[in-house]
Amino acid sequence: MALLLLAPMAHPVRAAAGFVAGAYLTVLGLGAIVYIGADAAGNSLVWVRRVAAVALAVAGIRRLRARVRPAVTVPGWVNPLTAAQLGLVMTGADLPNAFPYFIAIERIVNADVGTTRALLIIAGVARGDRVRRRLGTLYERLGAEKKQPRSVPIAAGYLIVTPAY
Repeated sequence: MALLLLAPMAHPVRAAAGFVAGAYLTVLGLGAIVYIGADAAGNSLVWVRRVAAVALAVAGIRRLRARVRPAVTVPGWVNPLTAAQLGLVMTGADLPNAFPYFIAIERIVNADVGTTRALLIIAGVARGDRVRRRLGTLYERLGAEKKQPRSVPIAAGYLIVTPAY
């Protein structure tokens, strides 16, 4: 989204808003489905912890090799409508890495706050300012190509905490 705001295009703010809307709807929709499914399944989301453990282990193993994160560019065909579609697709593609999100939903299910309040929490209505402040740091991570050296300590840390899930 930050790149859309900085890109030389006719309507960067509308394109960024479209991207955010697409991403938000993806996360909200999946969160609602997981919550309602878990609630119907009798508050049992052990499988979420297992998926999170596998994702964490994979992230740890990936940190054992150096790699280059390529620069992110905005193609010329991006406009507010295509940006919304990109937000939807890119967020959907990144959801396998969202294991903290699924664990948070598990905690919401176990808190037994009721469906309406749970969906408001998932939608970001409850404590939205706090979430927005934390997400503000994402801007600093986006941009040009960045070398990511291998990190045995980070990989070991991921693999050590994996059994906790």
